[in-house]
Amino acid sequence: MPLTSTPGSPFGTGLLKAVALAAAVSLSAAGHNSQARSNAAGSSSQTACSFTAGTDCSGLVTPPGFMRNWGTGAAAQQACCDRCANNTLCAAAVLATDQGGVCMLKPHGTTCGPTSSPRLLCLPSNKPPPPRPAPPSPFPSNNVPKWEPTYNMSESTVVMPCNYSGLYDYEAYPALARFGLVDYDWANAKSIWANQSPMDCDGMLVQQAARNKAQNPTAKVFVYRNIVKALPWYTQVRLLLQNRSHWGWFIPYAGCRTASGAYVCRNNVTGAIDASSNLYHDEEQTPGWTGGGNGGPDGVCHNDTKGNTGKGCDCGEGVACGEYLWDHRNGSSLTGWFTSYYIGGTEYGLGNPNVDGFYLDDSWGSAPSEEAWPCSPRGTGAGKCAGLSDADIRDMRTGWQHNFITVQTAIVNYQGFDWQNFHTMRTPSQARHCCHEQPCVCVFGALVCFRF
Repeated sequence: MPLTSTPGSPFGTGLLKAVALAAAVSLSAAGHNSQARSNAAGSSSQTACSFTAGTDCSGLVTPPGFMRNWGTGAAAQQACCDRCANNTLCAAAVLATDQGGVCMLKPHGTTCGPTSSPRLLCLPSNKPPPPRPAPPSPFPSNNVPKWEPTYNMSESTVVMPCNYSGLYDYEAYPALARFGLVDYDWANAKSIWANQSPMDCDGMLVQQAARNKAQNPTAKVFVYRNIVKALPWYTQVRLLLQNRSHWGWFIPYAGCRTASGAYVCRNNVTGAIDASSNLYHDEEQTPGWTGGGNGGPDGVCHNDTKGNTGKGCDCGEGVACGEYLWDHRNGSSLTGWFTSYYIGGTEYGLGNPNVDGFYLDDSWGSAPSEEAWPCSPRGTGAGKCAGLSDADIRDMRTGWQHNFITVQTAIVNYQGFDWQNFHTMRTPSQARHCCHEQPCVCVFGALVCFRF
């Protein structure tokens, strides 16, 4: 949408116009005091670059020294755009004054000026750029919430709090309830749920969401979900791990599942065929095990402050506390459970009026993110491995991408939203953090990434 300037605005119409041009890309080429540079062949079918004396051009962060004011005049502006054209991370160089414009990437096979790279297109007045390609997988096209738009700024504020010691006391912290969107992490109230028998982290998250809604009924409240790691301190997940008929939804240890689908590995202590002995898991970020960042356990269970034993931690009979892994090669049955119950359920999901969305954590690449892989280093599975081939991992990644898209679409269809569907305009610390995925421009001396 067009940007305008109000009287007394500290930025003025020119700078705002530059942002509008970067987003909507409509170049106002100056019609006087300009110095044009034609293409090398002089063909009238190719577009010429036109810069007006008196404009400024801000470049990108890379290479070093490129992010600076390139001065005024046609030669300076051409130098700026030439540098942008020859820098693989530079998608646009913004000429940010009243007489300025924008140099954008141009289609293959066209040129602009005798020294410019074929990557650069200087758009003439009112000529739109080529259509932007669709975003790559795994992002779905259905990534806009069905909530009624609001221009109430208090409802457009966001916070992601986490109180390890317990549920938030809104009488002590009344400002927290006034945020328009609040996203509660899985570690919220960990000191309480880590000492439950068995643990009920997802139930505590719903309690926290209900308290937030009681203080501010219009707030949107998100809670944590993970469709890479199956965390048994979630009641929903524990019940699956205790039911052998659902073990096909989890990655097994190598040699623990036969070709016919039978599980054969026994617990070294109890002799039982249980989830702990048959299904892959580690103890990263697990209550009762070190890894919490303070030298102690990531959650103290029943006063065991040393950790590395899981002593006292109760994730259910036959289920050692640890990070199990969803097996996305399973097919439609796991996908259906994700969408209908894990996401849409009435107790913990979007069917509960206190839950409006989720933070969907972790991902699959060549390995699951933030997981000891491919072998369990400690705990009940110490030394046991997943044994997946490269083809298995490719299938896992493909299945995860499919489920990720399906879950995100289901969330929107349930009138909710998820954190990972926010595509932001941001200022990253380095150009490489966004430019391979999104168009980037330099506005007001800072690199800004746009996603549409």
